[in-house]
Amino acid sequence: MIDDPSSLTRHHARAIVVGAGIGGLFAARVLADHFPEVLVVERDTLPATPTFRPGVPQAHHVHNLLVRGMRIGEQLFDGFARDLLAAGAVRFEWPADFLWLSPAGWAGRSRSDLVTVACSRELLEWVVRQRLAARAHVRCMDRTEVLGLLTSAAAPDRRVVGVRVRRRPSRSDALQREEHLAADLVVDASGRDSRASRWLADAGYPQPRVETVNSFAGYASRLYARPPLLTREWVVLGVQSRPPAHPRAGVINSLEGDRWLVTLAGAARDYPPTDEPGFLAFARSLPTPLLAEAIQDARPLSPIFGYQRLENRWRRFDELAAWPERFVVLGDAVCTFNPLYAQGMTISAQAALTLQRELHAQRARRLDGDLDGLAARFQRALARELRTPWLMATGEDFRYPATEGRRPLSTRLSHAYLDRVMRVAAADTAVHHAFLEVMHLLRPPMTLLRPPIAARLLRPSRGGQPIDNPTPPPGHVRTEATGMAAASSGP
Repeated sequence: MIDDPSSLTRHHARAIVVGAGIGGLFAARVLADHFPEVLVVERDTLPATPTFRPGVPQAHHVHNLLVRGMRIGEQLFDGFARDLLAAGAVRFEWPADFLWLSPAGWAGRSRSDLVTVACSRELLEWVVRQRLAARAHVRCMDRTEVLGLLTSAAAPDRRVVGVRVRRRPSRSDALQREEHLAADLVVDASGRDSRASRWLADAGYPQPRVETVNSFAGYASRLYARPPLLTREWVVLGVQSRPPAHPRAGVINSLEGDRWLVTLAGAARDYPPTDEPGFLAFARSLPTPLLAEAIQDARPLSPIFGYQRLENRWRRFDELAAWPERFVVLGDAVCTFNPLYAQGMTISAQAALTLQRELHAQRARRLDGDLDGLAARFQRALARELRTPWLMATGEDFRYPATEGRRPLSTRLSHAYLDRVMRVAAADTAVHHAFLEVMHLLRPPMTLLRPPIAARLLRPSRGGQPIDNPTPPPGHVRTEATGMAAASSGP
């Protein structure tokens, strides 16, 4: 806390974003429309090329934006998909390019307007950083650790007026002194390991309630060079678990540079091994041999990386009766999802749109330049946005009896209904597309209860190809030529 905020070297109307992950970068883009200066403060060294950084250990595993996230990216960065494709990302059309063995059998493959890209987390972040770097009033301060918040002395209407930071030294530098950076708005997007709760406690605020749902899932992942096939019949191959009896799953995700990222997953403490014989044996244990056969002769490009922090966790900042002005928290710093359901980056992008909407509403109230009230309203609005994906992710995790957390009374009924949806979707294109629109956060789950879909669910179901059928359904064959044509046209 400081007694005289004006004692700081103050820059006019500056916003500070803590964290240069997807949530922080998308938030910085939104803030760039409202502040003459946006400063992104990041603990890691930000690489000049699309390479791994230690602050995102989960980047070793499969990441994809859902279609909702891709459309938000296009909304905020005109030509977003074009830039990703030009950098090597692979066009990915759902469900045509997805060879998917679901618990109901092989899912059908058909054309749609549900298009995203497959690429590495490193490439995605790099492309967004490049777009932000083109804006003169947005800059990144890397190798800088945020130590805490600076607040005004006036209580109870205490305001956050900046952050305390310390630059992390390079090998040749001595540790630098603590610095104070002033800001009119501070956004914490520092991820799963956010210290926002501690910062609030240091400023005299209560700790938020934390909801946790843990299915004790884990990953093991490895990069491979894609074998020189004549055709590409899929962009992503996914083998879904069949809980509770069969908790194992796997995915092959196409990446830039003609590579595959292979992630094996297990729930209920059935963690995939990180040694090569164990990794391959786990792949062979999946209910289809296709994944194991695809990688058995592929050339490994990396070690096998393990990761077991896959629990869902929601810090309920929205419930706190007191909240400091000019401070908002978003992305994984608020809510982390089991990444098996691929929601995390898209939810972070969606949070940036929520912030944009609240900033516009502040202006509409003729309060332009006055940010009081914004922060608490944002946290409540964000909580409303998080409720549906939280129920979707945790609901699936509760299929395992060993899962820990508060189990809603409706869980068993929702499982039965979704099982029916999946069985019908395997053979019914309309139901399949409706399910995918819900999965990609384009429509609410109630869509699956509407009469046109419910009527199809009541019909006798032919079902999909059975689990033990080794032959997947035919799909869109992506030759090298058609792949190039798709890339040039964009999603």
